[in-house]
Amino acid sequence: MNNAQKWKLNKREITIIAVLTVLTALEPLSIDAYLSSFIDISETLNAPVYKVQASLSVFLGGFAVGQLFWGPLSDRIGRRLPILASLALFSAVSFACAAAGDIETFWIARFFQAFFGCAPVVISRAVITDAFPSGKILLAFAILSMAQSVAPIAGPAAGNMIRELLSWRHIFCATGIAGILSAICTFLFLKETRSGSAERGGFFAGCAEALRNRAFVSGSVAGSAVYVALMAYISNSSVIFMREFGVGGSAFSAIFMANSAAIIGGSFFISGKSGQNRSEAYLKISFAGMAALSAALVGVSLFAKNPWAAAAILFCEMFALGALFPITTNLALKPFSGSDKSGTASSLFGFFQLASAFLFTAAANRLFDAPLALVSASLLACSVVGIAPYAMRRKGVQSRP
Repeated sequence: MNNAQKWKLNKREITIIAVLTVLTALEPLSIDAYLSSFIDISETLNAPVYKVQASLSVFLGGFAVGQLFWGPLSDRIGRRLPILASLALFSAVSFACAAAGDIETFWIARFFQAFFGCAPVVISRAVITDAFPSGKILLAFAILSMAQSVAPIAGPAAGNMIRELLSWRHIFCATGIAGILSAICTFLFLKETRSGSAERGGFFAGCAEALRNRAFVSGSVAGSAVYVALMAYISNSSVIFMREFGVGGSAFSAIFMANSAAIIGGSFFISGKSGQNRSEAYLKISFAGMAALSAALVGVSLFAKNPWAAAAILFCEMFALGALFPITTNLALKPFSGSDKSGTASSLFGFFQLASAFLFTAAANRLFDAPLALVSASLLACSVVGIAPYAMRRKGVQSRP
């Protein structure tokens, strides 16, 4: 396949990309759309803000556990049926989130919203590897990634508009409706792409193989640090700017969208930088930049107390995170390119990211009540943890296959 052919998608491939774009947008919308409503939810459910923030940690926990369930299931029974079933259940628990009368019920509904909502995201990656020839898989993932980046920008603005016009409960009603529409779209336009079934024991064998690979472990540590950093920012962003600095909902949405655009910019910048040696170099540069910026943010949290200085520093930090997401994924999963264990390695990589973020946010948001200081320290710690496996590696040491 020549280069020109790699960049041409036929009608069937374009349809698949369009459907998968709709499916994978549910995750960032489920996270970002209700961020500006934390204080409203706190007042309605008569719960402290940190307990509302904990609902994000609960969501991450459900998303982490769900990945290990839906991926292997789709290997056994096909892609289409699990997607349709999970979307129906996702919509049901989204309406349960809207109807929650206390914070505990809200937590339970958010866990299962994530557990069912992760299925389209996990299975979408498998659909691409099923349906696209090897020469077009990277292009398909690149298009999907760029399309997905719109949701974190649109989510907060749409959520804040619904909150101001109606209430925070209607945000979850809208999410449930989005799940129903996604199911209809899947039923009408996405055909089954999986042929055959996975061998028993394959998932566990793949996990063992991945954990024996140094490159995978190092990339997973760095990738988990990046995801924890992002979740530390997301789970505290509305409290930092709306409560600590007193900015309005519209201003917060603008700041959040700008930082989402910075993530897209970082990913776009790094997209053409290939090669493992260069990836490691960019990883070290990005983490070092994050560490310096985080130190500056600590200064703002202690002395300056200026929302626009904090926003500017966070914008630069999000650019670095945007670059680090594809870098760490590449470093972790590159050893499994073309392997029959690549799907399992990808699921395990995602599980580590989300489980780490769940544990961190669940502990940090409960123990600390200084959001900007917490985010500053978290970003600094994550930059150190992320670079550590590569800074300590001896030159010339090769990863085991």
